[in-house]
This record gives sequence, C-alpha cells and structure tokens, in this order.
Amino acid sequence: MKSVRGLILENNMNEQTKNNSNKTFLIVGVLALVSFAFYWFSIRPSNIRKECGLYAIEKSVIAYPYKDEQDTTRRTELQETLEAKLYQGCLSEKGL
Repeated sequence: MKSVRGLILENNMNEQTKNNSNKTFLIVGVLALVSFAFYWFSIRPSNIRKECGLYAIEKSVIAYPYKDEQDTTRRTELQETLEAKLYQGCLSEKGL
C-alpha cells in the first residue's frame, strides 16, 4: 500500500508531465505557425515574382525578336510594354 506522501508525489509528477507536454505542444504549434507565415508572406511571393519576371521577359522577346538593328528603340519599347503587361497578368493569376 502506498503512503499518502507517495500518492501526493506521484500526483505532482503526473501533473508536471502533463504541463511539460502541453508546453511542448504549444511551442511546436507556435513554431509551425511562424514558419508557415514566413513561407507564405516572404518566400512564396519572392519565388512567384522571380518566375513571373522570367516568364514575361521570355515571352516579350519571343513576340518582338531582335532580327536586325533597324528601329531598335521602338522594338524595345514594345517589348517593355508587353513585358510589364505579362508580368502583371502573371502576378494576378498567381494571387499576388
């Protein structure tokens, strides 16, 4: 038979174990939430902007290729205009 003191000590240890597991669960949950928020609001938009920029440049150069040196200023203006439209369209398509 256990003594009263032994039962009290055992009960205290069980409560400490529960408190430690609750704290651990809380810490892991907060870290997961912070990690997800950092990815969603920092890394993801950066990757999308990079992909959209490359896409817009590629498509605008294909649409107005440099075949010769005549009227390069006009061709550059057309490419830049198309690139800006493609970039904005890509961003809105991907939710930014």
